Amino acid sequence: MLLIGMAGLAAAHGRFTDMKNALYKRILAGLLALCIAAPSYAFPLLTGIVSSANIVTSPWGVSSTFDPAAKGAGVILSGANLTATINSTTYDAVRSTTSHATSGKYQAEFTINTTNYVLVGIETSSSSLTNYVGSEAISYGYLPGTGRFFHAGAFTTTATAAVGDVIGMVFDASSGTLTFYKNGISLGVAATGITGTYFAAMSGSSSPVFPYGVTANFGATAFAFPK
Repeated sequence: MLLIGMAGLAAAHGRFTDMKNALYKRILAGLLALCIAAPSYAFPLLTGIVSSANIVTSPWGVSSTFDPAAKGAGVILSGANLTATINSTTYDAVRSTTSHATSGKYQAEFTINTTNYVLVGIETSSSSLTNYVGSEAISYGYLPGTGRFFHAGAFTTTATAAVGDVIGMVFDASSGTLTFYKNGISLGVAATGITGTYFAAMSGSSSPVFPYGVTANFGATAFAFPK
């Protein structure tokens, strides 16, 4: 009787083992099917996660200067065309030789030389060279003397800057934004929704305090406050 009982237990254990193995095989088969099918729906969820914040900021142009062929009559260029001076209360402007559009982030720096009533910013090739930067819908400027961001003749207020300060500018063509900095500290986003091709630019203002002058660094040398 004992032998019969033991035989029965062995048979039952064998049947249980067979059932367990079959269950394991079904689970493994299901997991394998999920792994094979996963790329068809899991990987597309990772697309489109590129943020403008992840884009490396590049120099405006290591060989860029102010453009002698794109300036108002009152603008005097010197220092390898990196210093622009306006010796009158005119609205003359000058653009850089390099422009940017569509994608990328680009930095330039302007050191205020003589008076803080000078505007720096960006404008298109169609912008007037006898008006101030920020006077039109196709230009954006910062006036350190009053701490104002200008666009299309209207302005918003930010902090002022003084002679000797370094005004940093980052044009994010990928997100369409323009941000200014004072000695490395953000003055805020001056504009959003910018589309088109833009040059760096400077101009005079209507202040009786002149000459207006800045020295630009478009990336030929290390930035004082890299972004």
